[in-house]
Amino acid sequence: MNYQVGLYIRLSKEDFDKKDHAESESIQNQRTLLENYVKKKNLNIYDEYIDDGFSGTNFDRPSFQRLLKDIEKKRVNMVITKDLSRLGRDYIHTGYLLEQYFPLNKVRYVSILDQIDTESDTSNNDIAPFKSLFNDMQSKDTSKKIRSILQTKKKQGLFLGSSSSYGYQKDPFNKHKLIIDPKTAPIVKKIFLLTYQGKSKQQICNFLNKENIPTPTNYKHPEKQIKQWTTNCLYPILRNPIYLGHMVQGRQAKLNYKSKKRILLSKEQWIVVPNTHEPIIPSKVFETIHSRKKEKRKESLSSILDSLLFCDDCQSPMKLLKDDRNKKNPHYNLNCSSYLSHLQKQTCTSHFISYTLMESTIKEKISHYLHSTTPKKIYSLLKKEKEKEIDVQKKFLLERKQKEENILLNLYQDQIDHTIDPIIYKNLKQKTNEKLKEIEKDIFTFDQKTYDFSSIEKIVQNFWKQPFTNDFLCFIIEKILITKNKDIKIYYRFSSHQRLK
Repeated sequence: MNYQVGLYIRLSKEDFDKKDHAESESIQNQRTLLENYVKKKNLNIYDEYIDDGFSGTNFDRPSFQRLLKDIEKKRVNMVITKDLSRLGRDYIHTGYLLEQYFPLNKVRYVSILDQIDTESDTSNNDIAPFKSLFNDMQSKDTSKKIRSILQTKKKQGLFLGSSSSYGYQKDPFNKHKLIIDPKTAPIVKKIFLLTYQGKSKQQICNFLNKENIPTPTNYKHPEKQIKQWTTNCLYPILRNPIYLGHMVQGRQAKLNYKSKKRILLSKEQWIVVPNTHEPIIPSKVFETIHSRKKEKRKESLSSILDSLLFCDDCQSPMKLLKDDRNKKNPHYNLNCSSYLSHLQKQTCTSHFISYTLMESTIKEKISHYLHSTTPKKIYSLLKKEKEKEIDVQKKFLLERKQKEENILLNLYQDQIDHTIDPIIYKNLKQKTNEKLKEIEKDIFTFDQKTYDFSSIEKIVQNFWKQPFTNDFLCFIIEKILITKNKDIKIYYRFSSHQRLK
């Protein structure tokens, strides 16, 4: 058969850290190995595809995607890599390529060092899935080690970000240290000073826009379209303890070692190291501003219902607004956050409602609900919901256990059939047994745990004495919708009282 070969070469950032393997993994070394193989087999090279600095768990690599396009256009019908890990380290996606994508597109795949050749029927081809799984495990282990090193550096107060916070810049002699940016630090000081003097965020934005001061985004990326300051630009600055001279890192984390998605961490999980660089703002000013915010916060139903109030039309959260024209007796109102954020686009209509009116209406509706439902029935419904939650958790643990036991049985069978390398078998067996022990430990802990349903009963009983407790409302209410006609719809979590208008 006339093969048009695509030589695929990949080098990840992690490979640079492996000093003893750096040379063997280099682009030039891989190219030489592949070219020698092609020359020996008298094959024709269609093109070379190189991804330099890309992780094996990420298949959205530019040259790899180009290779797939050439395969689909029938330009390439044979792919050669140095080893299976160069193709990828995610065993699920790598398995899909070997067992479905390549056969479907009539592509022959060769991994030189693993002695895998899909044109031949050999035992090396049979153990390819296990080698792929082993590569995946190595990637996970490497990710853990790198994460551990980064965590240690963060706890030492070393700056690890790609770009510094507005008001600071990286020290040209030490990239892990921050120094004051003479161009933007005065702007940060001005923002804090105006806030300290009692100016509203909108007034501060108006001042900055009038002075044609670039936003943090435009300062870092001058080529981008000029944008004006908004109140959203001020929040990250006014809340950031970095301006007190404290290094604040670890606000986000990757979902897992295979995903690019990042999740926000709670404030308690941040890594804060005090006095690592020169402060821009005195601690007295910072503390005064934040203590003032706490005093202004409305201590009522708003803090409880923040996550429950939504617009009836577009389902966006309702936003609490303060009307302080009467300084002695300010009023609070609510409106659709989507409507307020996109007034010109008209993504929604106004759902303006007085906070006082909403609060009293909700109290009245819930009071009616309670009079029509006995405490015993509420307790029964809440207990039932909790029992469902417990059943789901236990079922999940048992399914995980069954899955790992099946993997172990398959490994034993492969060992008996001599279709798996003894070293790979030993490693996979150890990893699987470790996972099983963890799951069995979780199941034991779960079975030994006693669920105190009396706490639910206590919540129900106390509700009549102190309405609108956070625990009870979160238990019993799914969401509250506000209509543009100021009607309020309460959706309860239980089917027997799904909605009360």
